[in-house]
Amino acid sequence: MLSSNYQNREYAPFGRKVWQQQRIEEAEPSDPLLTVDELKTWLALPESECGEDAQLAGMIAGAVAMAEMETGRAFISRTVKSYFDFVPWVESAGVMGTTTNRGMQTLEGGSVIKLMRSPLVTVDRIAWHHKDGTTTDNWSSDNYLVDNVSATAQGRVIVKESVAMPTDLREANALEIEYTAGYGAASNVPYGIKQAVLLLLAYQYANRGDCGASGAVDPMSASGARGSLQPYRIKGII
Repeated sequence: MLSSNYQNREYAPFGRKVWQQQRIEEAEPSDPLLTVDELKTWLALPESECGEDAQLAGMIAGAVAMAEMETGRAFISRTVKSYFDFVPWVESAGVMGTTTNRGMQTLEGGSVIKLMRSPLVTVDRIAWHHKDGTTTDNWSSDNYLVDNVSATAQGRVIVKESVAMPTDLREANALEIEYTAGYGAASNVPYGIKQAVLLLLAYQYANRGDCGASGAVDPMSASGARGSLQPYRIKGII
């Protein structure tokens, strides 16, 4: 299980409350984005290098993780859990434009909950955790809409305006959302993403153990992978 922390500050229109501060836990992908044989072909490694298979598999896993962090995407479909504190960023629209204030918000219908792994496939479960230790589990899907239309923006859960929100929530990890994100199998992942990961791997393989004369070098930039991944970055993720 992998864990990450995210903070996203994309502004929302119409003064809607936007839950954006979250930690995520995600299952390991069931299959690799690239196989060791595919990497060997890309690197033009001779058969005599077969002793490096375990190292190459580890490099693939690390490079894919870096690319997913760079883009905000899950490449191979997996289950993800997002946890939100009861201290979100509150967006409000006024005469002078949109402002952001961090603090306790009044939960209400119309709240927008942005998820940090895309493409969003399904929302499988929503749970609210209360101060007294109880949980409102499997919150009805009649209470919210799922927005997974855009492939270039974060998936969203939008609470319906008429819904009465849960109360007395605990401060930490008050809201838990379990969802499925990703393209499915490796064969469904866009070729441009695979190409960027291969660029990163080629650079890392050629420079393994080398930090450069003036200190650490960013392999994402040096390899050209960051530029190649730019079209796949999810809007709103910093």
